[in-house]
Amino acid sequence: MSLFELLSEYYANTTDRQIEVNAENIRMFYRASTADPKIIVLINAVTGSRQTVSDSLVTNIRDKAATLIFSRYGSEPSVISVICADDFEAVKDSTAGCSYGDERWIVDENKMCIMLTQEQTVYDKKEYDTLTEVLRAEEYSRRPDEEKFRKVKNTVPLRRASERRRVSDGIKYAAGSVTFWIILVNFLVFIWLEIIGDTLNPKFMFDHGAMYWKSVIEDGEYYRLFTCMFIHFGFDHLLGNMFSLFIMGYIVEKIMGKVRFATIYFVSGITASIVSLAYHYRIEDYSVCAGASGAIYGVMGALLVIFIFGRGLGGLISARGLIIYLIVGIGNGVLYGVVDNSAHIGGFIGGAALTYILIQGMKNSSR
Repeated sequence: MSLFELLSEYYANTTDRQIEVNAENIRMFYRASTADPKIIVLINAVTGSRQTVSDSLVTNIRDKAATLIFSRYGSEPSVISVICADDFEAVKDSTAGCSYGDERWIVDENKMCIMLTQEQTVYDKKEYDTLTEVLRAEEYSRRPDEEKFRKVKNTVPLRRASERRRVSDGIKYAAGSVTFWIILVNFLVFIWLEIIGDTLNPKFMFDHGAMYWKSVIEDGEYYRLFTCMFIHFGFDHLLGNMFSLFIMGYIVEKIMGKVRFATIYFVSGITASIVSLAYHYRIEDYSVCAGASGAIYGVMGALLVIFIFGRGLGGLISARGLIIYLIVGIGNGVLYGVVDNSAHIGGFIGGAALTYILIQGMKNSSR
């Protein structure tokens, strides 16, 4: 396996997605699950391939990818160019002064290490150290068996380095996600309500923001359309909804981005409240309603739309995955004897419709 193929496999396994590039000797990857999102441009510049890679080609591909990422996630990524070479001096001279991004690392295929010039500074130390570990592991694997035996304690296997990076980045991404903060706020609100009262008492829940159509229509208490999304009737109600949100929210947020996901969630929740209000008004039902399930059904609708119309966005949902998500979401609602199906339907349609509009905008902006 060549160095270019090795690093292609490494980045494909440890980044969030590979960005499609119409160039034989260039691979591009996007790492979203860090505090500093980045694009990694992998370039094959070994003898025989170097002539097919030009500064203008790399710059053009890089800029298009950066624009796509910015339009989709609302954050401008840093760019690291990793250049595979078998002649360091030749590649160093040919790429000097080229706009290859925030960092330009030349990897020597013969020495299996990153070659830096005297004036070169490494800014992304974590990415640099992880790549260095991978190269050391590969260099070790190419040694004679007797040398491997003597120095086995000083090696770092490729798989271990990749797994450690994935776990670390996964924790950071989860803690910084909109889904995490929505779940946290719901739990904090529930704890506070349980301390001061009884979340199974409809009168108490009404006094603290639950949805009741007479209060909204006759008294103008429109805030209830929003506040009802954060209060739940008992711990089981809360736990079921938050589990569904945890399962489905992260995947939608990862594909659509934080801002779009938050918009889908809250618009779905308010849409669910409005539909529920209209339904209960129509049938003259005086139930007090609360819970995040309308917004969560909106996330479920978003999943379905992404599966059907989201081709080309990256990180697509498989048919098997979609079925699992839908079973979890619908099953959560069935577990409870009293469910507000009007809110579920309203949230689902609202989330699906909004996601379809957002996906069309994302596709148009990437052209």
